[in-house]
Amino acid sequence: MNLKVGKKKISLDSEKSFIIAEIAQAHDGSLGYAHSFIDIAKSCNVDAIKFQIHSADDESTLDEKFRIKMSSEYNSRYDYWKKMEFKLDQWFELKKHCNENSIEFMVSVFSENAINIAKKLGLNNVKISSGDFFNHSLLDNACASFDNLIISTGMSVENEIMSMARKLKKKKNKLAFLQCISKYPCPLDSLCLDSIKIFKDKLNIPIGLSDHSGTIFPAVYALAHKANLIEVHLCMDKNQYGPDTSSSLTPNELSLVTNFRDSFSIFEKKVNRDLVVKSIKHKELFTRSIALKSDKNKGYILKKSDLTLKKPGTGIPFEKIGSLIGKKLIKNVSKKKLLRYDDIK
Repeated sequence: MNLKVGKKKISLDSEKSFIIAEIAQAHDGSLGYAHSFIDIAKSCNVDAIKFQIHSADDESTLDEKFRIKMSSEYNSRYDYWKKMEFKLDQWFELKKHCNENSIEFMVSVFSENAINIAKKLGLNNVKISSGDFFNHSLLDNACASFDNLIISTGMSVENEIMSMARKLKKKKNKLAFLQCISKYPCPLDSLCLDSIKIFKDKLNIPIGLSDHSGTIFPAVYALAHKANLIEVHLCMDKNQYGPDTSSSLTPNELSLVTNFRDSFSIFEKKVNRDLVVKSIKHKELFTRSIALKSDKNKGYILKKSDLTLKKPGTGIPFEKIGSLIGKKLIKNVSKKKLLRYDDIK
């Protein structure tokens, strides 16, 4: 089953992992910062950048508590989500910026209003967060509106994931599930990365990782184990203000991940070893030829104990050593020179 994110196709047997830079609320409600993150993500060589479309009136209430303590300017999470909102024309600006940089523009949706915005933006996919895994109304709306769905599993046990996959497959959408554990930051011993292989084997759809560890190691592991998608949070630096900074990677760390990805894809290609070895131009510099252990004069009869191997490999090879024993030198030969056929008879 091939999933499409914009123009990019992602399949269960894709050669390269599709890497997503998740911005979430790292822009802190600033359109300028949001644009800056697009340029940063592009420099990190990711495939896509993902934002979150929030609408406080549609998804929150004054009863929603903060996950971590925030600035005193916010009296509630509702106030915080309100600041994170962008207008439709601003979302179009961000999408245009991504198009100009040849990077896929993605969004997570958290309400029907967000789905409508994503539709107006002309997207062929959306991401459903772990918190909305059980939001059947949102899921049904997303399935009806987009051909391609990416779903995080950070708050779901395995049976729930399998059941949801069966339900959604009946709707004929193209699906991808992301292994995720909704802890911020998530300790390395709680990541359950073995689930990537389990889900790939059992679900037969593209499977990836949505990481909140704040380190590069889970993403590198996921690359090595052929995760189809890898989503990591991006921050300017580890001192940036915001609820997701401790769970995020810096641009330098994200660049390491994409560099690993590109290296792994090279390593996976089948190469004719014999042709590669034969193309080594400096082979003779590293190999050896027959030489004398000590200086010998003209007329000397060679014994096996006189012979050794020294660099470079441009002279008489080792396998010819037997043919030299008992031969007479016809000139003085230095131990500092390779023995040659015109030295003997």
